[in-house]
Amino acid sequence: MAVSYDAPLCDAVFRLLSLDVSARSTVVEMRETLKATLARDSLVVGENEMKSISELHQGGSDERAGQRNGW
Repeated sequence: MAVSYDAPLCDAVFRLLSLDVSARSTVVEMRETLKATLARDSLVVGENEMKSISELHQGGSDERAGQRNGW
């Protein structure tokens, strides 16, 4: 049995497969960018939490302490 190939259909399928590869690489790039952004943001949040904890242990910042004491 002979198989015939439709050239325009083959071209269209090839283009779709190429787009799929491009889409996958774009998704991978987006995922890596998101991971980097989340990692950076979690570091900033972590630093802010550490500052807050540090201020709690020290009784707050000087400015806040002065406000509490009416200075």
